[in-house]
Amino acid sequence: MLVLEVELLTGVSVAAAPQDRQTVEWPPHPDRVFQALVAAWGRQEPPDPGEREALEWLETLPPHDLRVYAPPARSRTVVDVFVPPNDAATTEAAVRGASADQLYQRVRVIPEFRKNRQPRTFPAAVPLGGRVVVYSWTEASGLDAHRGALERLARETTYLGHSHTLVRVHVGETLPTTLPEEWPAQGGGELRLPYPGRLSELRTAWARGARPLPSTAVNAVRASAGDTFRTCFSSRDVVVFADAGGCVPPALEAFPTVAKRLRDALIRTASDAGIPVSPLLSGHDERGEPTKEPHLAFAPLADVGWAYSAGRLMGIALIWPRDSSSDDRRDSLRAVAGFAMGGGRLHFGSLGTWKLTLDVSPDVASLETRRYSRESREWRTVLPIALDRHPKAHGGEDAPSVIAQACLNVGVPEAALEGAEIEAGPYPALQGAPSVRPVGRAIPAGSPYRGRPLTHAAISFARPVEGPLLLGAGRFRGLGFCLAVPEAPGR
Repeated sequence: MLVLEVELLTGVSVAAAPQDRQTVEWPPHPDRVFQALVAAWGRQEPPDPGEREALEWLETLPPHDLRVYAPPARSRTVVDVFVPPNDAATTEAAVRGASADQLYQRVRVIPEFRKNRQPRTFPAAVPLGGRVVVYSWTEASGLDAHRGALERLARETTYLGHSHTLVRVHVGETLPTTLPEEWPAQGGGELRLPYPGRLSELRTAWARGARPLPSTAVNAVRASAGDTFRTCFSSRDVVVFADAGGCVPPALEAFPTVAKRLRDALIRTASDAGIPVSPLLSGHDERGEPTKEPHLAFAPLADVGWAYSAGRLMGIALIWPRDSSSDDRRDSLRAVAGFAMGGGRLHFGSLGTWKLTLDVSPDVASLETRRYSRESREWRTVLPIALDRHPKAHGGEDAPSVIAQACLNVGVPEAALEGAEIEAGPYPALQGAPSVRPVGRAIPAGSPYRGRPLTHAAISFARPVEGPLLLGAGRFRGLGFCLAVPEAPGR
């Protein structure tokens, strides 16, 4: 086990969330800690190669194995502070041949000329009941080879993110006897994590003098007490892409085509970067045949299920199988990060280009993945299920029976289906969701889902099931994606 203890020496964490400079980030995300270690390594001249190897090892640790323990915190009031911008270069090479305006901008570094102060905000969190945040990885194979280097980096790490956040970092192999509560204490949240290639990205950004892009985020959901019925899909490792403009977002009923376009873009990004394209990402084995193992699923995040929902597609969730290998997940995340850093564009010919951006902490309710990953007895389809087979009217097998088998196929235990109620039909039970007919028409010729029977479903399990819940033959392209809804009265 690898344990990193980060003590906030002043009892304050100054850290702005990447997507909103007015919002504080709490707890400090693991990628922020990783960047602090990288900064400690980069201050050395020359940088230690053994410490570089330790950082490269640290970025490969499996994301699903990470646990974060942090005390609750309150946000400090955010106010504008007027500060001068970073100093311009004033070396001979920088001023040679510069225009008068450029020279003026450079001499403004002199205190008497500093009248160009700009408003800045410094959101901060004040932890309550403790100053230590703990990060632990149980599967830390190879720690012995890197422990010494990590300890040296920890000793050289004096601040976290902002220089106002003074810290002490300790490397250990066991959890401290007194732990704050596991984060998130209730509900869910997202954490930005390092991943293979992150060190290289940070070095490239530094060489260019650019601010590094935020790392990808995965869902972090604390396990429930007792036995929990889960599907084969992971509620922790969910990446959210949000609508970032360009053309009008594609229609929700056309989502299977959108999912294929994003899948192809990720594969192309991975191939161009030399990243292995595993069946987890492609959905195909080495022979090019569809793999029988669970793989990356693309799900629509849309304005559905609210009283006045209009069915607008607002983003895409990338959902990994629960038991996929750490190496394959890391390669997939590298492809996701590369696609996002390349502009996040999906091209739809004459219809235009739709832009997507990674949303590390969605503040739009329809993008909140907890709607689809929490425990619930009641589930409703956002897009209809593409049934694995045609119901046989004369064989005693109807659509609910086929849907029940689809639930078993994704890991829902039989105990949750004993006494379950399943209703099937052409119309959705969610406001804003499209009916079967437009979805069927939008499936292009040549698609493996073209011609399959489609049906919406309302499922009431006998016991709560934790999502994500994706059912049927088209579950990896968003068909059969289900939303958890409030339980019916009396259940």
